[in-house]
Amino acid sequence: MVTAIKSGGNVLVPCAPFGIVLDFLDVLMPKFSAQGLGGTKVLVVSPRAKQSLEYASILPEWMHESRRRNAYQSEPCFNFQRFIDNNALILTDDLAFLHEPSSSASFRSAPFVVIASHPCLRLGPALDCLRR
Repeated sequence: MVTAIKSGGNVLVPCAPFGIVLDFLDVLMPKFSAQGLGGTKVLVVSPRAKQSLEYASILPEWMHESRRRNAYQSEPCFNFQRFIDNNALILTDDLAFLHEPSSSASFRSAPFVVIASHPCLRLGPALDCLRR
């Protein structure tokens, strides 16, 4: 993934926006910063993405001890909110977001990662993600 982004390409990850993807995002975003790819945007496409991230943060009893400790100290369990606030992590209902004028320039200037769960990623706007 890092190699593709460093070469200017985009990455499409077909998976649901919950479960292990939450840990994946929590590791991926800081890794991009450490590799000098801090400008890389991650787009999570799902009608339930926002709810999944919010729900994950309110169930600390099922989390690893370090995350549970953060929750009990009124700190975020995950790093999601920091990346959402910096527009590095974007949650949207569909890939049509990429065609909006407000987002078009941002996504055309730098590589990005799309995490999507839609079953027809071989058609429509998904193909535009991979074309440059």
